[in-house]
Amino acid sequence: MKSVRKILVNIFQVGLYVLMYGIFIFGFSNHYLGLRFISRTLAIVTTSFTIFSVWMANVYGKVEIGERKTKPLFHTLALSLLVTNVLTFLALRVMTIHDHFGLSKDLLMLMMVYIAQLIMARLLIAVANSFYFKNYVADRTLIVSNNDLHKTKVLNYLDAHQKQYELVDVLETDDIDEISFLDIDKVFLINVDGNLFNKVLQKTYLLDLDLYYTSNFTQVILSKSDTFMVDDVMFFHYKTLRASGFQLLLKRLIDILVSLLGLIVASPLMLLIAIMIKIDDRGPVIFSQERLTQNARVFKIYKFRSMKLNSGDKPAKKDDDRITRVGKIIRKIRVDELPQLFNIIKGDMSIVGPRPESVEIAQAILREVPEFSYRLKFKAGLTGTAQILGKYNTGSRDKLLMDLYYIETFSIFNDLRLMFQTLLVFVKKDSTEGFDE
Repeated sequence: MKSVRKILVNIFQVGLYVLMYGIFIFGFSNHYLGLRFISRTLAIVTTSFTIFSVWMANVYGKVEIGERKTKPLFHTLALSLLVTNVLTFLALRVMTIHDHFGLSKDLLMLMMVYIAQLIMARLLIAVANSFYFKNYVADRTLIVSNNDLHKTKVLNYLDAHQKQYELVDVLETDDIDEISFLDIDKVFLINVDGNLFNKVLQKTYLLDLDLYYTSNFTQVILSKSDTFMVDDVMFFHYKTLRASGFQLLLKRLIDILVSLLGLIVASPLMLLIAIMIKIDDRGPVIFSQERLTQNARVFKIYKFRSMKLNSGDKPAKKDDDRITRVGKIIRKIRVDELPQLFNIIKGDMSIVGPRPESVEIAQAILREVPEFSYRLKFKAGLTGTAQILGKYNTGSRDKLLMDLYYIETFSIFNDLRLMFQTLLVFVKKDSTEGFDE
């Protein structure tokens, strides 16, 4: 039954993207006659749309009906289509560069095509999700946890996704004999000791159950191990990551080009923000602070000031009265970070990397999580795995695991993927959520 559902979901995904492609072609075929019949223009546009669609599905995730609610699935597709449409449109313009078609008219058509795609996508995803859940039995789910904070987050998630998960039991134990796997489909294993983890892993493997488990530092670091044979003995070979000189040069070139382009595009907005801050309380526009980057080097980071003067070095809390009126706006849409484009050009930061902590906060974190210094193997970043997958108030240990995963899976392609995924931050309501008291 599950395999049939998977096939139907895959058919829906293909059909949805074919429809999105059809809307794009139909919209521009009025102007570009080469899109009305088999031609070089049609072939290149079709190839471009296909390649960019597959790439963006890898960046933002597939439209997997039944896996998530309608709204997040729609947000995923909306971002994917936005980038796909723009890149395919640029390919179309390059193909017809000598035809002198009006850019303003084409941009208007691009916007109309995108709106039409969003309307159809929203309707189809809602109908498909509704049909799926009417014919789907929720997976019976077991939680085994020794961490109350993470357990609460999982319980909240399951409560919000009751159509996908039916909670059977929540256990706090280190004894495999106290766990019943009868009629269970999924198991969440949260911060249990290594001995219990190994036993549960073996049990779920034998019973073909889905296992979700929190990782530790060792598991993250060893996640990309290769195999190495000595006679007939299999070893796992962990290679300490050493980014090549070519990778670092290419990463630096991308940093400079993207930052310069970002400053050009964002300069009107940055000027407006500076004026708003100045009018609001007549204080300085830019806030600077000493932070740590690669190899624990200290540098001064630049941000638009979003807090009142002399607010100290403590992270923002929920409903923090230190945040100014303008600060609430620019923090919500994450544009207070724009001056860091100058830090990137200077070489203190990169576009992608672990977020830099202040010297004082880093020292406090190290007392609780000594491994926190591992993230300083890479240059600090404007965006990164912890910013995209986590939240502002994500715990230090969880942020470290995300940053270590980025370091251990580093590649230029992954950096490009994370740059595009940064758009997800703007549709996550809780991405700027402050710390509790």
